[in-house]
Amino acid sequence: MDNSYWDNVTVKDVVKAIKLSQTSKEKQVGARNTFVIFNGEPYPGKHIRELAFKVANNMEIQKDDFSGGIETVNFFLNLGFSVLYKNEEKRPNIDTQNTINSSDRIDHISAIKKNLSVVKQKCALQLHLQKYYGYIEVEKKFDWLKTPDLSVSERVPASKDYRKIVTALSEYRGNSGFIKKNGFALSCDIVLEEFKVIIEYDERQHFSKARLITLKNYPSSVELFYSKEDWICSCQEIAAKDNDPIDRDERRAFNDCVRDIEAAKNGYKLVRIKHEQIDWESVDAKEALKRIIPLS
Repeated sequence: MDNSYWDNVTVKDVVKAIKLSQTSKEKQVGARNTFVIFNGEPYPGKHIRELAFKVANNMEIQKDDFSGGIETVNFFLNLGFSVLYKNEEKRPNIDTQNTINSSDRIDHISAIKKNLSVVKQKCALQLHLQKYYGYIEVEKKFDWLKTPDLSVSERVPASKDYRKIVTALSEYRGNSGFIKKNGFALSCDIVLEEFKVIIEYDERQHFSKARLITLKNYPSSVELFYSKEDWICSCQEIAAKDNDPIDRDERRAFNDCVRDIEAAKNGYKLVRIKHEQIDWESVDAKEALKRIIPLS
């Protein structure tokens, strides 16, 4: 492969590749050692590099045609992206990185400066899941996983499972933009398809007053594979607020409850893991997984 093709790949191409990976229904194998960081989230390095090449050159390339590891690490660092390699954070020299224009620069610099403790924990968790349970998929979407349709006449969801939730959440601060006509497709953090298990990793911003409201209005028929009582207590203690946009808390809380309810309806066991609940870089991680993941 002529190396000049790689010179065509820009920051904008990598950002587009990451966004394509977020919306694609194609199965994504979790990376083992190399993750590129964007907006504080880890993405499988070699997979994103392959997509970025295709975006830049409008031609196919196979993962066997280029090296992962340090070569891929340096590829992203040279473009100004932070990387997690073998659980060690590597950052670019911002002063010498390529110029990033408009909104891409804002998103990118924000990503570099973010605290990577969450990223490291997520990556460590993924590596343990791969080691003990085999194939995993990240940021996976399902045809059935989307927010419910809005009844235009009544301005409530057609599904009765959500009516109490929507009413209570709308009355909280008068915001109703969190529910969309025709629904909105959602993705899952990690999926163990062989075991029909979905894993969501909840950071501090997930424990808000809005989330407390949704949890208290769940249908009694929904089976959960995490402690709703613990999540309610954390919402009361943390009381996180994210008002950019103004209804961000309501959107996040509603999407979380949709994942819980729709997963249960469709035969999946959804497990929620709270950030800092367990140190996934510790020697106790394996035993923690056995306690948390419902395989039977």
